[in-house]
Amino acid sequence: MKFLRFNEPNRGEVIVFKNPQNTKEYYIKRIIGLPGETIKIESDKVYIKKEGKEKFVQIDELDYLPEETRTFGNIMALELEENQFFVLGDNRTNSKDSRNLGPIDRELIMGKVWIRGFPFQDAQVFNFSEYDYGL
Repeated sequence: MKFLRFNEPNRGEVIVFKNPQNTKEYYIKRIIGLPGETIKIESDKVYIKKEGKEKFVQIDELDYLPEETRTFGNIMALELEENQFFVLGDNRTNSKDSRNLGPIDRELIMGKVWIRGFPFQDAQVFNFSEYDYGL
């Protein structure tokens, strides 16, 4: 049963999805890469190349990550297929996300996260601004 009814997942949105390695587990992560894009992580920075473009663009994530946040890992050029998304956790140092799970298939996405209520000290309402990063 799909709960995502109003529109397709967009960059910057926080989603709930089934773990592709164990579909009884659910994760909450932020969408960074969209179908057809190519993702690169190099020197703690995330880059995206839109389909049909020649150059990668470094994304600015300061709207939702502290400036000192580092994105560990090296991905040289991961091309997302149709219906695949690249997700990262906002806690980049301790997150099981697309860096180790791989791309997330659309069919595994259950819905968007609007509010986080636990742990109580981290409660927040998520703002879904559109993040095009100048792409």
